[in-house]
Amino acid sequence: MKMPLCGMTLAAVTALALFFGCATSANPPIGGLLSLDMAMNAVASEIEANIKGGSEIAVYQITASRDETGEYLVDFLNGKFTERKKLIPLAREKVLEAAAAEHQFQMSGLVSDASAVGIGHYLGAKAVINGVFEQYADFSQLRVRAIDVLTSTVLTSYTVRINNNDPVLKNITAPRQGGR
Repeated sequence: MKMPLCGMTLAAVTALALFFGCATSANPPIGGLLSLDMAMNAVASEIEANIKGGSEIAVYQITASRDETGEYLVDFLNGKFTERKKLIPLAREKVLEAAAAEHQFQMSGLVSDASAVGIGHYLGAKAVINGVFEQYADFSQLRVRAIDVLTSTVLTSYTVRINNNDPVLKNITAPRQGGR
């Protein structure tokens, strides 16, 4: 027995609708998620595109829910700049020493916050890079800003989303053994 063409079409459309309806009833995957390595390359590229080549930069801080995670990301980003050789990252130890000295100087009352030249200028850097790393249920997000130390102008602000299943990200954000 032959089924009329419109009967086959209706059956096919119904089957496809059921299939796609079931497939999309769960949360669809979030697009544009990168591995941690790809995300850090994208951040480095964005910063390099907005700061004159050969300039000294200070990657100051990436705030995260765990200090160790933020420190890892700062070191990782510094490593990217070092590998790529377009900008000159200052040693993190020097940046932290300068931050402590600047804080003590400001607390002395000798200068106001408005007149303080800042950590990057103190070190001779063209720009200071800082950021925020946040984890969500389905992805993580890194937002960075590069700020000109002479003018306080935001040279670039960039956000990248990272796949929470990235093996390196899973390791640096996992709870530490021993309760830390």
